[in-house]
Amino acid sequence: MSPLNLLPKSSGNEKLRALLIKHIDEQRKWKALMLLKEAKTKMEDFERELSSIVGLHALKLQLRIWAKGMIMDERRRSLGLKISVNRTPHMVFIGSPGTGKTMVARILGKLLNMVGVLPTDKVTEVQRTDLVGEFVGHTGPKTRRKVDTKSEIGR
Repeated sequence: MSPLNLLPKSSGNEKLRALLIKHIDEQRKWKALMLLKEAKTKMEDFERELSSIVGLHALKLQLRIWAKGMIMDERRRSLGLKISVNRTPHMVFIGSPGTGKTMVARILGKLLNMVGVLPTDKVTEVQRTDLVGEFVGHTGPKTRRKVDTKSEIGR
């Protein structure tokens, strides 16, 4: 609730109302500047993480785009602006052993934590045997248990 809502709408309050509006605008600008500093620091940290990846230029570009979009959404949200539903990307990491899938997942976990999408930057690594059941009908419940267990830890 804004202090303006508490101010009676009588004719003697115009100066006070104008002063409050000016103060609220200045607070909003100051908050935006602080958020800009935070975003710059976050992007520098993220860029440092990305620089450890050799090659994978298209992936790095996509991660940068996501990072900037998520940070912008975070800034908008903190300024009280309406943001559409979180655009958490769904991803599958495929490739031969040693191509950096786990490293990229860890960096992405840090990014999602950094912008407030995830409560922690911990990434859970699972193998096929952790998710796929031995018999028909066992895969769903087995996968659900793994996801539910990790969801409880993150809360």
